[in-house]
Amino acid sequence: MSKSGVKLDDGEQIVVELEADLYARSANPFAQAAGSLLRLIDKIFGNKNAVFVVVTNKRVIEVREHKVCYVFVTQRVTLNVLPQNVLEVGYERKAQLGCFCPAYNIFYTCHTGGRSLMVRGLNEEGAAKAAKQFFDAVISIK
Repeated sequence: MSKSGVKLDDGEQIVVELEADLYARSANPFAQAAGSLLRLIDKIFGNKNAVFVVVTNKRVIEVREHKVCYVFVTQRVTLNVLPQNVLEVGYERKAQLGCFCPAYNIFYTCHTGGRSLMVRGLNEEGAAKAAKQFFDAVISIK
């Protein structure tokens, strides 16, 4: 079972699973401190929000989940991203003053809108690899 809880079909394997950092919305240290405070408040009250993008060898899935009281799932949205709907896939590096506190976002744009996920712990190579795996999975599905 994956961290996102996605049930896989027969013969389906996870290529990459990305978890978004929902609290650190920018590379700004003050915004990250505010996000850490919000995370602490949510943890105290037992709230947890999670967003995953799971790329398998057969499909791309976006999972959004909200838990309250530490264990009760009040909302879970699972979206299968249609490969013909994806226009572009990539990553971007955002930093303060050009070089301080870099953060990497994996993004994809669709006909119906776009998504950008800040992924904690990625470096340049990891972001490029994740974006390429995402792109390869979308292309192989088409």
